[in-house]
Amino acid sequence: MKYKALITRMLTMADESIQIIINDAHNFDSLKERINNAFKLCDMRANTQMMRLFEDTDLTSKLSIDEYLRAQHAANLVYPCNNLPNNVDLGNGPQIEFAKNMASGEVLKIFIDKVQSYEDLDSAINEVFSLIDERLVETNNRELEFLEYLRSIPYETQLKVCMIMDILYGRSTKEFVESRLNEQNTGELPNGVYIKRDNTE
Repeated sequence: MKYKALITRMLTMADESIQIIINDAHNFDSLKERINNAFKLCDMRANTQMMRLFEDTDLTSKLSIDEYLRAQHAANLVYPCNNLPNNVDLGNGPQIEFAKNMASGEVLKIFIDKVQSYEDLDSAINEVFSLIDERLVETNNRELEFLEYLRSIPYETQLKVCMIMDILYGRSTKEFVESRLNEQNTGELPNGVYIKRDNTE
């Protein structure tokens, strides 16, 4: 008899997921050990992303030191910080999928397959996480640059730019935005009713 397992971990706080397939475990004890190693890999990444959320979003700035330590302890109960074993043994032919939802709807998926050695696996996992994080930084910087630019232009122009962007994001239609822009520019509603504008200062 051989055992096979699929482990899926959704990291909701980071829009990530990890899927690990363990193949050809010849007994239940070896399957259990490999599953536990897979869970440790998932927990390590979850803890990393949890700590980033604490730091990057300034969630704890309003807390006292004691309150901060208690919040950190509570988070570590859910997302424990476990180091990976020196050799991450997932058995023969493990397959791992790393998926990340980026800003603006982009999805990055990276697969590890046909592992030759577990030293290579450990290195490959670190490289995959590094690549995912680099892409996240790039897409987030785009969003931040967009928001900074948006704040620099007049408010009425901001509204029009946002309506145009809604078309590009697929949140609105070209016809609806054209109708809204026409309404703003002429005071005419789509049904032909006019708005009386007050021109006094």
